[in-house]
Amino acid sequence: MADRDSESPILAYVLATGTLLAAACLMCLCLMCCAKCPEWRERRRLKQEKESLLKNCNKVKYSISEGARQSNLCDSCAVCLEDFLDREIIVLCPCRHAYHKKCLCDWLSQSPSCPICKEGVSLNASTEKTPLLA
Repeated sequence: MADRDSESPILAYVLATGTLLAAACLMCLCLMCCAKCPEWRERRRLKQEKESLLKNCNKVKYSISEGARQSNLCDSCAVCLEDFLDREIIVLCPCRHAYHKKCLCDWLSQSPSCPICKEGVSLNASTEKTPLLA
C-alpha cells in the first residue's frame, strides 16, 4: 500500500507536466498559424489580382499567315524569347504586345506592366488610347 501512495504524486506530476507540454505545443501551433495567416491572405490577393490583370488582356490565336504579320504582332514572346507556334493561343496586353499566357502571368506577378513598353496593365483597363501631348 505504501508503494501506491508514493507513486500517486509522481503520476500526478507526470500527467500535469504532459498536459502542460501538450498545451504549450498547441499554443505554439496556433501562434504559427496566426503569424502565417497574413502571408496566406497576401498570396491569395496577389493571385486574384494577377487573374484580374489577365482578364484585361485579349486572347487570340496566333497565325503565321500574312494576317498576323500585317497586324504588327511580333513572331516571338519577349519574356521567354521563344517563337509563337501556328494556332497557338497568345495573350495581347492593352498596348497590343503579345506573349505566352504563362510568360505574361509570371511577369505580372512581379510587375503589373507590359514587359516591352512598361505601360500599366491596370485592373480597370480602358480600351481608349490617349497619346501624350507635347
